[in-house]
Amino acid sequence: MTDDLGHLLNQPLAEIPDNGFSGRTMALVELQQLRRSRLRTEVYVGLVILAVMVLPFTPLGAALSAVAFTRTGIALIGLAAAAVILVSQRKRPAKTYLTV
Repeated sequence: MTDDLGHLLNQPLAEIPDNGFSGRTMALVELQQLRRSRLRTEVYVGLVILAVMVLPFTPLGAALSAVAFTRTGIALIGLAAAAVILVSQRKRPAKTYLTV
């Protein structure tokens, strides 16, 4: 009895056809991630546009513009721009999926 059970458990199972279900599901997941990414980008762009339109009329905007026209301010703006560019260009790790 134990030998038969061991023999049955060691046999590979037959593959179950999914008729493209896995492929459709993965495509749907990737589409949802793309939509989330687009929405996040649109929100960030909207916030930047709002800040650009409102910031000059606030006391903080006046203080920032006063600092920006100094050598130190220009250097800080350059460093901040370089940091933004470097962070946006970094490579993200490849997606890995669990395959069974």
